[in-house]
Amino acid sequence: MVQSGFDPSGIARLKKIRSEISKEDAKSPLVPMIDIRLINIQYFVDIREASDNDERAKIHETWMNALEDFLDENPKAEDAPEAAWQFASNVEFSGKLEKARKWYERIVEENEGSPAAVRARGALKRVDLVGKTLVLAGTALDGSPIDVKQFRRKLLCVVFWDTSSKPALEDLPLLKTLYDAHHAQGFEILGVNLDPVKAAVIPVLTQHSAKWPQIHDAGGPESTIAREFGINSLPTMFIVDADGKVLNRGASIADLKTTLAEKLGKK
Repeated sequence: MVQSGFDPSGIARLKKIRSEISKEDAKSPLVPMIDIRLINIQYFVDIREASDNDERAKIHETWMNALEDFLDENPKAEDAPEAAWQFASNVEFSGKLEKARKWYERIVEENEGSPAAVRARGALKRVDLVGKTLVLAGTALDGSPIDVKQFRRKLLCVVFWDTSSKPALEDLPLLKTLYDAHHAQGFEILGVNLDPVKAAVIPVLTQHSAKWPQIHDAGGPESTIAREFGINSLPTMFIVDADGKVLNRGASIADLKTTLAEKLGKK
């Protein structure tokens, strides 16, 4: 309710509840449960009220420091695995790959069997993909099987996306332009759509005339393929060479344009 803007008094009420619980039992598991919610709620409120990007950057840094402190102080808390995944994903997104790797390893070691550990193991696989053969298969929107092996001898872009991701939707027309320009030269795109239901996907593809093949793996970040590669943001793009080896495991549209020019020539 606080994050949605409907209950600005919620933070003060949560703090009061925390104070009352900690007085009765300072080691109550409810204390860290409230703490992580206060950290995240305060972040959302502050970001919403920030006036410019510099202020947002400072707020984000404060939030990340608070998350790291929470994890160091409460490694066994019920919310620790998901908080650690949230922290590690943001560390990776900021470009600090080695620190992110250590956190993914920590999640796996300390939370074996948890959903966060499954995703973290996938993230470790993903960050080490470059130079390795991509193994990926699934079911197309029409129910037929798709395997990346069928795209050997082509330059392939694998795009993880869903229809709720604004950046992914913004990339669709750009991908369409590149697809039209280079498909005849041996360029292919494989979408990995994570929408809960197929019905939402086809109208979007039709709107953008996106005719490349699509794997559909319902479940968002908890779908089988998303967990396998620890996908933590959409879109995520892999560029795969004609031999099936990964050239880039976190490509942007600009990266894709550069690779197309290098591998297939400018057009």
